Amino acid sequence: MKAKHFFTFIILLVLLASQAFAMSDGPISFRLKWQPGEMFKYKFDIRSDASAGNQSAQAQITFEVGLRVMAPQNTADSTTSGTTQDKDGNSFALTGRLIEVGLEYGDLNMLIDASGRKIKITIGKENVYATLNGNPVPSSNLDDLRREVKSFQDLLKAPIRLSMTDSGRIVRVTGLEKIDPAMQKELAMDFLQTMLLPEKPMKIGDQFKETRSLESLFPKQPGQSQNPLAGRTLEILRTLKEIRRGNNGKILAEFVAPLKEKFNDVPLSTNGEIGSVEMNMLYTTVYAVDHGSIVRETGKGTLLLRPRGGNRPSLVTVNVNATIELVESRVSKTDVFGQRRDQR
Repeated sequence: MKAKHFFTFIILLVLLASQAFAMSDGPISFRLKWQPGEMFKYKFDIRSDASAGNQSAQAQITFEVGLRVMAPQNTADSTTSGTTQDKDGNSFALTGRLIEVGLEYGDLNMLIDASGRKIKITIGKENVYATLNGNPVPSSNLDDLRREVKSFQDLLKAPIRLSMTDSGRIVRVTGLEKIDPAMQKELAMDFLQTMLLPEKPMKIGDQFKETRSLESLFPKQPGQSQNPLAGRTLEILRTLKEIRRGNNGKILAEFVAPLKEKFNDVPLSTNGEIGSVEMNMLYTTVYAVDHGSIVRETGKGTLLLRPRGGNRPSLVTVNVNATIELVESRVSKTDVFGQRRDQR
């Protein structure tokens, strides 16, 4: 399968037991409590099992994203008030000081197992490596892949900085000026916009809704000046399911969001394929109440893809298990991936 189809898959998914703990019945507030100097490293692990007729393929994509909380560059820009909307039309309050976050990306690793061929690809800031059934693929055979991932490598190297509210809403992004505009939208802002918290205090059983643009979930088609999905949205309803004490003693709040939707006439790849998508997913978010951080998000379920026309299979079934997990948090003078920061 071509590399571009797997990057589309990342974007599409561009998107996913402890002792009971009793709390008061009153609502509680959920806020990011990050402070300048703190470092957070999140690991993405996306696993899929796709089948069409008598053919099947398994894929796993893993990469790490570091968040470095920074001191505000400009006091006037770091404090704000009022009400505004994010790019998907969700209203949120601007109160108090914004959180300034620098993003740092680690290497992306992709493992594909199809038709008895195991392909492993590693994409770093400067290089691309691949093996086939454990044997290195000659560098001269990777030229097409290098061209495909060039914009992604530019993203890995970009000095991305986000200004965000303590509920996770992104207000401003800098450092993407030299990045391909499509990549800006698909892989930079949407990463942190998965980490949304409710604007108002909640108690168990309460719900909050967020809206996502379908334009940011499905690829733009070649030769089109405007995405046909512009203006179409997806609503996600999250419920505060429980508050408990974890094995490490931390107080954890769990939000769940079942999602059953069908979309017709949507792009299935970047090469012009159109069809329908049925989603039957369950998303879970775990928030550490005391520390004020999201520690884990999962998305599990099934996607049914029905390409339209051509010689494509009539049905492709994709079982998905995607996890974003906080694997490290600390205060340090080095960046998230261990390089010492310039203290000047």
